[in-house]
Amino acid sequence: MQVAKLLSLWTGLGYSYGPAARALLAELPIDTDRLAPAERLQIAASADAGAVAETALRVLIAQQRYGDGLSRADTALYLRALRQIGATDIAADMALE
Repeated sequence: MQVAKLLSLWTGLGYSYGPAARALLAELPIDTDRLAPAERLQIAASADAGAVAETALRVLIAQQRYGDGLSRADTALYLRALRQIGATDIAADMALE
């Protein structure tokens, strides 16, 4: 499971998953501690729209609410959203915490 956590944090550092990493992630059990669907959509939509402050605020709220208990998929989602709005340094810092 530590390898899976590491792979999920790669997103914050700007790495993409190769075929072997994607295959490993596909075989892992599904996380139960997840953002609500509306929270996921809000983060993705604000990042897609380039709404820097809104995206950063939504990610901060999710991070404070769930902390380290957030699923790997949702962690990857919010790290990718931060990178998408240009906050690559913040995404990298959060991934390395």
